[in-house]
Amino acid sequence: MAVALGCGIGLAWWMYDIGSQFAGFDRGATDRELVQLRDKVKQLEADNGRLRTVQVAADRHSLIDNAAQQDTERALKGLQDENAQLKEQLAFIRGVSSGERGGGVTVSRFKVEPGAAGVYRYQLLLVRAGQQDKVFQGRLQLVVTTQDGGKNVLRTFPADASAKGKFVVSVKSYQKLEGEFQVPPAAVVKSVEARVFGEGSSQPKLSKTFNLS
Repeated sequence: MAVALGCGIGLAWWMYDIGSQFAGFDRGATDRELVQLRDKVKQLEADNGRLRTVQVAADRHSLIDNAAQQDTERALKGLQDENAQLKEQLAFIRGVSSGERGGGVTVSRFKVEPGAAGVYRYQLLLVRAGQQDKVFQGRLQLVVTTQDGGKNVLRTFPADASAKGKFVVSVKSYQKLEGEFQVPPAAVVKSVEARVFGEGSSQPKLSKTFNLS
């Protein structure tokens, strides 16, 4: 580009020289015009440089804004998680510090979070209000409502009525139950109902539903 510009200016200069010899053109005026052209070229190059600087600054500002937004979202998520934990602790403290005796089991907190490949993680906090002499024994069952192939399908975990592993309920003051369940990757989980059964009972003592969509 610079070579072509230099050749063009040199050619113009030579043509003006020939013209001045045969037509009596003013060489001084021509020189002044060339100087003006060079000045305009320099001005345009300077303007382009300033525009590039502004563009780079704008791009950096955009990146900074995106980074700041991501930081804000992470901070907000952290505050929400902390707030949920504080609520959980408050419910627990209220339950175990109550002066009443023989309070029933309640669900203080229940949430379900989706993972990858149809895996979902659940957390359930059970609390018994007041002072307890006996331990509440039972089992947990999850009833998952999914949409699969355009139809609503109910899936239960565990599949049978036995209390196994993380589905065993044993509450004196409080109990935190957490684990995972998996549905087909193509299935969309609409809601999850947590049912708590007393030992030997076929009817749930309490239940709580978490809606995902």
